[in-house]
Amino acid sequence: METVSDSEKIVFDWIPLERVGPFVFGDLIEKYCDKFKLKQIPEEYNEKVGWQVWRKDSRFSVFSERERIVAVSCSTSCNYRNIDLIGISVKDVISILDTIPDSVEMIHLVEGPQKVYDFDDLELQLWAKNDVVETAICSGPFGGETGPHLKK
Repeated sequence: METVSDSEKIVFDWIPLERVGPFVFGDLIEKYCDKFKLKQIPEEYNEKVGWQVWRKDSRFSVFSERERIVAVSCSTSCNYRNIDLIGISVKDVISILDTIPDSVEMIHLVEGPQKVYDFDDLELQLWAKNDVVETAICSGPFGGETGPHLKK
């Protein structure tokens, strides 16, 4: 009989500035590695912000700084108030969030151009292709640099 691992049962519900699914911003990453079979991906280390990347599969990535969770990237599901933001129009997301993006930038990737929408107050970044959300990157309230977990 095949069993379903914890990482396959994750519900990626997003509570802004607090958590995505079970991943609580500010928590030690090691707390989640075994349970969700997360492996560090050294070749994706982001020198600009100093974040390490952790992943089991392509559905999501967890970013850490100084061993603390600072952001989660979701590409298959990111539920906000029981609505999945992945796969719906940016216009609908703006209506659901009841706020407009602080900035919009066009990024040219090998897979084609995408627009990146930043919602600063929510620490949310949406990547959209043809105005449909493909990825949501949700961050904690400290933006990775100034949180209380880094003052030690």
